[in-house]
Formats: sequence, structure tokens, C-alpha cells
Amino acid sequence: MLTWSFFVSYSVPAVERVDSESLTGKLIMGYQGWFACPGDADGHGWIHWFDHSKPLFDLLPDVTEFPKREKCATPLVDSSNRSINVFSSQARASVERHFKWMADYNLDGVALQRFGTVPVKGFLDTRLQLMNSIMPPFFRLPRNSRGAAGQVA
Repeated sequence: MLTWSFFVSYSVPAVERVDSESLTGKLIMGYQGWFACPGDADGHGWIHWFDHSKPLFDLLPDVTEFPKREKCATPLVDSSNRSINVFSSQARASVERHFKWMADYNLDGVALQRFGTVPVKGFLDTRLQLMNSIMPPFFRLPRNSRGAAGQVA
């Protein structure tokens, strides 16, 4: 077992490298790293969670495993009048947790999903840098493989 320490410590099993010349037989997950909360360092507010006060999501994430410091309290409340929480893709520990979950289910790599319209210039670039700095211990495909295999781009 290899142990990698970031803001959160995870034990990650040593993984075998796979043939990165092809995507055949590989499981690559698209990662939507565009969620932001008020108070994030980049200061963009509720990106992809709310448009002003209108929710932009159909389902809420399960953040029960997230410590309080990683939760973003929304303007919404549950039936017990408790604040409903979400997460930020800018929080390194949250992204590490997502990657660990994906690695636990034997994904070979991850790719940041980008679309034709980006709400804030540079927003996804900072997510790309964060993902590239976190990804190596979790996935079997190296970041620098040719084509799309294992790259976060």
C-alpha cells in the first residue's frame, strides 16, 4: 500500500500501469469539476449550483462523508429546517475524495469535461491544474499518455 498525504490522507493501493496506447478496455470517467461556492478563493460564487437564487441542479450530492470545512451551506433547507449542503470543486480535499471513490471502483483514468460555453474565463483551467496535481496516485493510466487516455484535458 502507498500512502499519499494531502489535506486528507488516503491509503491507495499500488496500481499496475496499463497499456496507455489505446482506450480499448479502459474505463475513463468524465469529471465535472465546475462546481463553485461563495467563499472559494477564485470568488466566482455559486457556479453550476445556482443562478441567483434559482437552483440549477436536479439532484443533490451526498456530502455525508465530507467534513464541515468542505461543505457549502446553500440557501435551501431540508424538512427539519437544516441547511442543505453541497461541495466545491475548488476544495482540494473534495476532489481528492472524488478521485479516491473513482479509483476504488477501478476506473483507469479521468477527463475534465469541457463544453463550448464556460461561465468564467480561466475557471476550468484552475480545475484542470488542480486535477493534474491530484490524479497520479489514483489512476492506472499515466497523465502524459498519448491522446485522451488518462489525460485531464
